Parts: sequence; C-alpha cells; structure tokens
Amino acid sequence: MIPDPAAARVGRPEARVLGASLLLTLLVAAGGIACGLLSGSMAIIFDGLFSGIDAAMTAVMLQVARLVRREADMRHQFGYWHFEPLVLALNSCVLMLLCTYAFVNAVMGLMGGGHVPELGLALLYSGLVSAGCIGMYLYQRTANRELRSDLISLDMQGWLMSGIISLALLASFGIAVLVRGTQFEGFAAKADPLVLALLAPLLLIGPVRAARKAFREIFMITPPALDLHVRTALDAVASRKGFVSYESYSTKVGRAEFVELYILMPKDRRAGVEDLDALREEIELALGESRHERWLTISFTADPRWMKPRSWSPHTRLI
Repeated sequence: MIPDPAAARVGRPEARVLGASLLLTLLVAAGGIACGLLSGSMAIIFDGLFSGIDAAMTAVMLQVARLVRREADMRHQFGYWHFEPLVLALNSCVLMLLCTYAFVNAVMGLMGGGHVPELGLALLYSGLVSAGCIGMYLYQRTANRELRSDLISLDMQGWLMSGIISLALLASFGIAVLVRGTQFEGFAAKADPLVLALLAPLLLIGPVRAARKAFREIFMITPPALDLHVRTALDAVASRKGFVSYESYSTKVGRAEFVELYILMPKDRRAGVEDLDALREEIELALGESRHERWLTISFTADPRWMKPRSWSPHTRLI
C-alpha cells in the first residue's frame, strides 16, 4: 500500500465539520416540526422531517469518518474505505424517496384546494432556516477545499437543498402575505403545496447523481479516468524498459484506489529482487501522487499464465 499524504489529513477536521452540521441539523429539524405544527404548514413539516432524516444520515457519516481513520485489522484487511460509498448510497436513496413523497403530497394538496397557514410564523422560520442552511453550506464548501471529503460533499448538497427549499418557502409565504386582500388572494391557499410541487423534481437531481457515483464504487466499476491514467503511465515505462506486455486492473472505492499490475518480462531477462524493486519504484513515480489512499500491487513474470489474477479452488494445481 502506498499511503497518500492528503488522505492522512482527513480525520479530526472532517469529523469536526460533520459534527457542526449534525448540531445545526438537529436544531432545524426540531424547529421545523414544531413551527410546522403550530403554523399548519405541510411544507414546513416536510422541511423538518427532511432535516431530521438528514441528521440521522449525518450521524452515520460522522461514524464512517471515524472508521476510515482506523488502520486495517484482521477482519477488514483492506481498511474501512468501502463503508463510505455504502453510506453515500443509503443517504442518496433516502433523499430521493423523501423528494418523491414531497411531490406526491404537494400534488394531493393542490388537488384538495390547499390551505392558508399562519404566515407570520412561517415567514420567521423560513428566513432563519434559509440563513442557517446557506451559512453551513458556505462553511462546508470552504473547509472541503482542503479536506476533499466525499462525505462532506454529500452533506453540502443536503444543506444546499434545504436552503433552496427554505428560500422557496420564504418567497411563497412572502407572496401570500402580499396578495392578501387582492384578487389573487386564492394564491395564498395554494402557495404551500405549489412550491413543493415545483421544487421536488428539481431536488432529485443531486441525490440521483450522488447515488450513481456511490453505486459505481459499490459495484467496483473502474473509473475511465483512472484506467486511462494507469495505462498511459505504464505504456511509457513499458516502452523504456522493454516489457513484453502488461495487464492492469484498477478501481476506486471510497477514498481508496486499488491498482494491480501484471507485467510480462522477456524470458531471457535476468533480474534480481533489487532490480524488480527499482522497476516498481519507477512505475510508482510514473503513476504520480494520488489524493486517495493507493493500494498498488506490481507482479513480474515471464510466464503468460500469471498475467491474470488466478482464483484458487480445491482442484487447482500449482506446479
């Protein structure tokens, strides 16, 4: 394994950022549910539930951030990197379901004619939460420029989504206040469900993208950019050192990069352990540094049989 200096910096600072996010999320969730019940606004209740679920997911992400700092052990010999895409996938799927529920609930509200909530309390809640959400999003974006954490990136999306919802609620409730006593007063009853019906499909975009990325890592689909980078580096070394051919296998899971290289050497070439280690060093330099934890395996052989990973079974005979 080739440790990456950037990955070592991710740990306590990441946990601190997620901890602050969790605290604010709990406050928003409690305030949203309470204000939603008092004002009679289904949109605010949804916002509170959204924040409550997000708080639970943030707590899980905080635990994962602590897990990935641990060294590999006998049970998890490749480390804990694989937990990260699992949590990202779970979080994304929950947000997708929540957005779908919000849309259905909004359509049902519109079909039922809507209702007018307590607009003063609704405006106060929407304004405070909008400021808090946007503030946390900017704080996390600044912190993540150095940390480069996928967990914080997903949490940022959650805060941005919450901020957009709250701003839309603020705008709709503000318009509802302005149209009272006018010919457009009927809008006040439909403002609450209408804004949800418009926003819910748009808010699906972020979770869908995050879920797609997470499931690609869960299924160990090789990132094209990583594969191209590895092959380009190996082509250059192979042409200089006269390798007959090579096979490369690479993937990314969480913050870990796994690269396996099988290099076919000429049969008449004699190389000692020190020579092979020097070749490994040259290949490592050609690959360059990575912002992820890199597990690099390089195998040299003169027998084409060993150019691919071999699975062992009771019927396998090694001579």
